Amino acid sequence: MLLPIGLVVLFIVAELFIVRGLYGKDVHLVHRGLLGRYMRRRHWEGFTTPMPWPLRSCVHYWEEPDPSKVVHEQVHVDQIARDGRIRFAWRYLRDWTHYRYHDIPYEAAAYAAEDQWAKKQAA
Repeated sequence: MLLPIGLVVLFIVAELFIVRGLYGKDVHLVHRGLLGRYMRRRHWEGFTTPMPWPLRSCVHYWEEPDPSKVVHEQVHVDQIARDGRIRFAWRYLRDWTHYRYHDIPYEAAAYAAEDQWAKKQAA
């Protein structure tokens, strides 16, 4: 499921707050307001996109990010750093056409890290 152009425009128009600045060339943004509430109600808590130089990636969260989702998205940031922007984007899109969402290798690794973090918090 690709993001429609209208949603991308809403990202630009939405009220943005920087959680962490250019830390490690990764930008973390929290979208608040109508768009943030709408996406949160649909249980879509965040996503990471590769960015052109000088940034490496941009992480978007809806409303206040849940700490487990920050862990999940950080895995994607690390994957982008390891594989490079173009290779990450290519493999993610390619795998999206062959697997269910949770079975995409990048997503499986991120959900595994999220589950491991949750188990440590519960202990």
